[in-house]
Amino acid sequence: MMHHYSNAKQRTNKKLQVLQNDIATLRTKSEEAEERHIKLIQRQKTIMETNGGSDAKSTDMLQLNVGGEKMRVLRNTMTMIKGSRLEVLFSGRWENKLLRDSEGCIFLDIDPYYFKKILEYLYVVKLVLTEHENSNDDDNDNNTTDKNTIKLPDLPKVVDDDERKV
Repeated sequence: MMHHYSNAKQRTNKKLQVLQNDIATLRTKSEEAEERHIKLIQRQKTIMETNGGSDAKSTDMLQLNVGGEKMRVLRNTMTMIKGSRLEVLFSGRWENKLLRDSEGCIFLDIDPYYFKKILEYLYVVKLVLTEHENSNDDDNDNNTTDKNTIKLPDLPKVVDDDERKV
């Protein structure tokens, strides 16, 4: 009987040692990840200070010159799709690097017709997300946003130049 107890204790101690080693390894990796995260945040701040945008706010009204046509749009509209080129461009990190016209408007060499289609889509997405958040406020059992339950519209149909002239 003592022999079984002794063997079981040895196996348990070995497993405990393995788990303690795993915990120590995970703590080290976690600390390394935290250090990398801090360095990335510092790098992002440095880029923002160098290229402008350290005082950029999501509520800023952006003055755009899109292919010669003036437009105004909120920064949060342009940055609402995380990871998109628009989000990166208008996040504020590159504010001093953006091409501007003589009036100080951000110049985009894009056909205004097509850019308006992109804005229309962003406005619809913003409305859908707002409606979804409001419906979650009414439902106390489900306060999480599941992107599978949000019904986003398809991208607007883009009409070619021949159809546009008609």
